[in-house]
Amino acid sequence: MKNEKIIDAWKEASIDLKIDIETPFFLQTDRKLVKYDLLIKSFGSKKGTVFITTDDMSEFEFDTAQMFGFYCSALNPCCYNKYNKEHFIDTLTDWGYFGRSQSKPNWYTGHIYESVKLKTFLGKTFSKNRIMQNRSEPCIWDKYPCQSGTDRQK
Repeated sequence: MKNEKIIDAWKEASIDLKIDIETPFFLQTDRKLVKYDLLIKSFGSKKGTVFITTDDMSEFEFDTAQMFGFYCSALNPCCYNKYNKEHFIDTLTDWGYFGRSQSKPNWYTGHIYESVKLKTFLGKTFSKNRIMQNRSEPCIWDKYPCQSGTDRQK
């Protein structure tokens, strides 16, 4: 499986951080069945976040997920192919928690969102706090740079 290392890292995160994931995740549209390797529930939107790697981004998959109410994140394989608790917590906190307050993981100290205000930037839809140019703090990619190309998932 192409994204096996990333999926394994998120499986480890789901156990350690007590978050719900679904792998694989299938989204039925009126035109076809779209497969995503992973759904991270309650983060990024009420329906959760589906991920696509930066290596195989498809505009159809991105737009389809957003059209159905999912947040879609393009994760860099070399930064997410190994579980790092602090890094994954920062990523989930950046996406925001949209689940029930009584189900919120103990480690999550951010805001519990009911909905997200969306904004269009360069033809794509993002939540206001996800546009890196408008952030007052460094992007998490700056905090957790990718390792050498030898760590990159093949």
